Amino acid sequence: MTAALNAQPDPEPGPLFRFGVIADCQYADIPDHEDWNRRFRLSPGKLREAVADLNTRDLEFVVNLGDSIDRNLASFEVVAPIFATLKAPVRHALGNHDYDVAAGERAGVPGKLGLTTGHYSWQARGWRMVVLNGCAVSVFGHEQGSPAHAAATAVFNEAQGKLERWNGGLGTPQRAWLATELAAARAAGERVLLFCHWPTFPADKHNLWDTAEVLSLLDAHRDVVTAWMNGHNHAGNYGENGGIHFLNFKGMVDTMENCWAEVAVYPDRLVVEGFAREPDRLLKTRPA
Repeated sequence: MTAALNAQPDPEPGPLFRFGVIADCQYADIPDHEDWNRRFRLSPGKLREAVADLNTRDLEFVVNLGDSIDRNLASFEVVAPIFATLKAPVRHALGNHDYDVAAGERAGVPGKLGLTTGHYSWQARGWRMVVLNGCAVSVFGHEQGSPAHAAATAVFNEAQGKLERWNGGLGTPQRAWLATELAAARAAGERVLLFCHWPTFPADKHNLWDTAEVLSLLDAHRDVVTAWMNGHNHAGNYGENGGIHFLNFKGMVDTMENCWAEVAVYPDRLVVEGFAREPDRLLKTRPA
């Protein structure tokens, strides 16, 4: 009886894995934008602070959700070496400001972040992580005069003012690739985390151009898709749709204060530990 009374409950199992999140570092050696409260020259220091903290943690990876720079290709030479000091593998997404470079330099942007393609996936611990490229169909991601720029301009013009020039879309080929990835995850019994610079939900002026098509695809695979995580809207945002969590992380470049996060992945929940301006969140998910 005494032994039974003294028995301690089994400790709760730890997370399956943890990962770090950084969004919209957006560095450039330019004056602050007072109206938007953007402090561009503070970003390298903020990034170093975030990296130093994340390096104390046992992380599977760190995802950078895009807009590493605000403008100028040379800005990558400041932030890329800081990202390189992360102990965990860093997975970059591409954002619109990453392409705010001189004419003729756009093709070199992915390489500045060690990328050969803007969309890719990898698998770990029974999960599939997918990074998506919302610059694929955009007026900023391609050189003027190129077929891709002409095609994106046509999409923009046909929308008759309903689209923002600083947003972009995945496009038909990438959505087909995503459908293949989601089907493969379903066949393998994996769950999926999606990362992109742009949001898709809730409705907002920052969303991807082809949000409707993307949401329809995600809805068809809601049994495997757990969350969509993005930056771009620096104020942050959150919504849930069909059991899928849509989490917009705040922009590091905004205000004098910093922001970054760690996400712990459990079989039945995501636990977001936010730092500085980024709030904590507990997101219940379907049990594995």
